Amino acid sequence: MIIRIATPLPNDVDATKEQLVSIKNLISQGKKYNFEHIEIHSAIISNNRNLLVNYNNMNFDKILFVDGDITFKLEDFEKLMNSGLPIISGKYYLRDNTLSYWNYGEKEQKLYPETTAELIEVENTGLGFCLIDKIVFEKLNKMGYRNYFPYYESKFENLYLGEDIGFCRVCSCISMPIYVHNDIFVNHIIKQRENNG
Repeated sequence: MIIRIATPLPNDVDATKEQLVSIKNLISQGKKYNFEHIEIHSAIISNNRNLLVNYNNMNFDKILFVDGDITFKLEDFEKLMNSGLPIISGKYYLRDNTLSYWNYGEKEQKLYPETTAELIEVENTGLGFCLIDKIVFEKLNKMGYRNYFPYYESKFENLYLGEDIGFCRVCSCISMPIYVHNDIFVNHIIKQRENNG
């Protein structure tokens, strides 16, 4: 099984050293998997994500998106794999101190209530640490989608905008459920540095 570890980066930003260590450890410790790690730099992150999926004619079984400022452990990845779900994300804090998954109400972002459930079905999740099966993109292709990560523009003020939501909205059009693994909490380095001053 080929697992593509995909890191989308802005033009002038490199992955953090901590993230690169996480990926190096995953590749060296996860010997039962066939990993390839690809970074693509572009001014528009949504373009990066599409390029990372389409690189080498989608020659992968699953793609693990890992943002350049996310760190994780092998067991975090294995929990994603063991879920058997086509779209499953780990949790992390966003810059505004909210968690990386949410729902939209009529005029505001609504967070999910606390739960002890291992798997949480959600409307939207960040793609900072997200495992997606190739079948998702194949189904989107059959439905005529080629831009899997359109930049979503909200009509509401002060709500999260971005290709993460665009992807989740596109997946909802093909009735593809999205889950967050409640036992995975990865580290968002930029958020940590902001908190530490």
